[in-house]
Amino acid sequence: MVTAFVRNSIARTSRELRLPLLNSASYLIALQFAVSFFGFFFWAVAARLYPAEEVGIATAVFSMAMLLGSVATLGLPTSLVYFFPRVPDPNRLINACYSVPMLVGLLLAGGFLLGMPYWAPDLLILRGSGFYMLLFLLGTVVIGLSKVQEVLFVAERASKLTFYSGLLVNIAKFPLLFLSLLLVDWSVIFGAIVLASLLGLVVFNAYYQRAIRPGYRPKLVLSPGIWRPLAGYSLGNYLADRISLLPDTIIPLIVLSSLGAASSAHFFMAWAIAGTLNIAGRALGLALFVENSRDGKATRRNVIQSLRFAALLLIPSILGIVFFGRPLLSLLGKEYGEAAGPVLALLAISSIPLTMYRIASSVLKGSSRIKPLVTVTVLSSALNIGLTVALLPVWGLTGAGAARLLASSVTALLITWVAFPTAVRAQISRLRASWPVRRDI
Repeated sequence: MVTAFVRNSIARTSRELRLPLLNSASYLIALQFAVSFFGFFFWAVAARLYPAEEVGIATAVFSMAMLLGSVATLGLPTSLVYFFPRVPDPNRLINACYSVPMLVGLLLAGGFLLGMPYWAPDLLILRGSGFYMLLFLLGTVVIGLSKVQEVLFVAERASKLTFYSGLLVNIAKFPLLFLSLLLVDWSVIFGAIVLASLLGLVVFNAYYQRAIRPGYRPKLVLSPGIWRPLAGYSLGNYLADRISLLPDTIIPLIVLSSLGAASSAHFFMAWAIAGTLNIAGRALGLALFVENSRDGKATRRNVIQSLRFAALLLIPSILGIVFFGRPLLSLLGKEYGEAAGPVLALLAISSIPLTMYRIASSVLKGSSRIKPLVTVTVLSSALNIGLTVALLPVWGLTGAGAARLLASSVTALLITWVAFPTAVRAQISRLRASWPVRRDI
């Protein structure tokens, strides 16, 4: 009987993985793990081949190019998903979503280079040669365009292209590192990232034109009539995404300032390990957003599939971290296991409500309810940061984990109410009807 149950469960899971929603999510999850693995390996190889000073400059330049390239998209990839099945000419929409980030990326990177003496004097080396400046401009633009391309493939229900493109980019970076035999300079490391990203952009854009959308040709489209209708939706989503990431940036700094460098190191390791569990939520959120944008009538079915798939991935992973997280951290040192073990368990459990938030937020995006999404996100980030400040002095690192779990749980309940008000009210009515009625005698 048990064997039959296992066999039937495997067969049902196999069938569901072929559906567009879970197929897309699976490729996106695989991509995130591949990027994490190859990214760590790339910087490890760079650290072996280049002096620490050159690696340090390369990481700083890359971080700035990533920041500017992300800002340059202005949330347009999200609009691309939402408006893609709604516009009469998707090709012009695609070109607008490429053209605007390209222009904005050039302006942001150029402005950054001009103002470096004021806000980034430590990176003035970028202005040391025309080659350095051109490489930085190219890197910023390519990073922005790559983000658009990744989402475009998902919007086309061709997430496997996103996966293969990411795989090509991450593998292609390595051969260029060995130019260290000729030139030991930070620009080789950064250039390897930029050229590999450009290769993925060109190769898979060409494949996309041939195999997915034969009538599409890249053109510069900056007409306000194309991108202006997207502006409000794009900026609202961009604002929500940026605000949702604030705790990830601020909480480690709060831990450092409140508990010191040693506790910060312990917390960072727990934070990094638990963060891998949030990959599923982000992937499912994007895949669900695509499907809801295409067919809003299938939202209920898609949400149930997403929750089932998330449970299949998260429950075994969380149990593994709860039982084996402390020994895993102890491999880094006994003090890591003792100090960060409890907070790691709490952070792992918080991946459940965080995944619920991602799923519900994709429903709000798919139904163009951006204002409530921004409101809930602001409350969530404020609650997370505020509880961390309040609980750290009382419970130490465990307080940071408890704050994350409590804030994410409240947020999940709130956004579920906002995204599914009718279903929540119906469930509450059923619960009330099932409560025993007290009769005074």
